[in-house]
Amino acid sequence: LVRRKQFAEAIPHLKTASGLKPGEQRSAAFLADAELGLGRALATAGKFEEAAPLFRGEQQLELASLYEKAGRTADAVATYGKFPDNAAARERMGNLLMVAGKPAEAIPHLEFAVQNSPTAANRYALATAQLRSGQPEKALALLEAALQSEPANAALRMHAVDGTPVPGL
Repeated sequence: LVRRKQFAEAIPHLKTASGLKPGEQRSAAFLADAELGLGRALATAGKFEEAAPLFRGEQQLELASLYEKAGRTADAVATYGKFPDNAAARERMGNLLMVAGKPAEAIPHLEFAVQNSPTAANRYALATAQLRSGQPEKALALLEAALQSEPANAALRMHAVDGTPVPGL
C-alpha cells in the first residue's frame, strides 16, 4: 500500500504491526513514511489542518515550505518559529516578515541568520530590514560587510551606493 502511495489505507495496518512489535524499527519506519506521505498529499490538496499533525520534528520545516507555496504566510512563520536555533528557518521567517511589511519584526530573525550564516544575502536582507525600520547607519555597515565578501556583486554594489533595495538580491 505504501509503495502504491495509498497512505491512508496503509496507516491502520502499519499501526497494528507497530503495536504487535513495539521495538521493531521497520514497521515504525514504514508507518512514519506513510504518515508523511499522507501529510504531503493532504497539504498538496490544500487540507493543511488535516496534514499538519502528520509532519513531525524536522519534517515541519517541509510543512512550513508547503505553507509558503500555498500563500499561507502566517502559518509558515509560525511553523518556522518552532525552530528557534535553526538559522535557515529564522532566515525564512525574517524574509517572510519583510514581504509582509513587518521589517522591525524581521530584524531579530535576520540578525540570528547573519550571526550563524554571515552570507552576503543574509547581510543584505538584514540591511534592508534595518533601512525600512529607520536604522540606516546599521544598514550601511552590513552592506559594506556584504560588499567585502562579494566585491564583484554589481547589484549589491548598486544598493550600497544609493540605498535602493535591489529585487532578487
